[in-house]
Amino acid sequence: MGLLDNILGALQGQAGSSISDLVSQHLPDLLGQHGIDGLQGLTTQLSQGGLGEAVSSWIGNGENQAVTADQISQALGSPMVASLAEKFGVDPAQASQFLADHLPQIISTFHGNQTA
Repeated sequence: MGLLDNILGALQGQAGSSISDLVSQHLPDLLGQHGIDGLQGLTTQLSQGGLGEAVSSWIGNGENQAVTADQISQALGSPMVASLAEKFGVDPAQASQFLADHLPQIISTFHGNQTA
């Protein structure tokens, strides 16, 4: 999952928040613990969780479709969001909001779409 680490590291510098620091440290391992194999596995999980249209916009060229924290929580499932929140030391709502705010850019960057 080196590529995911690199992307998260780059975004960490842009976002500048302490949660970003923790994401770059913990998200790759956390995805693996929940049976999600890297960023490709994450996009599959999100698509199967009802966010297929949004994920397609992140992968394709053009503007990224926004998602809500609730949509992220439903797509990833409460156990994963709770695990993430625990790793971040934040409330699950904050973790899911952070993911809603940053996953479009992470996935878009991974797939070479520079319009965020």
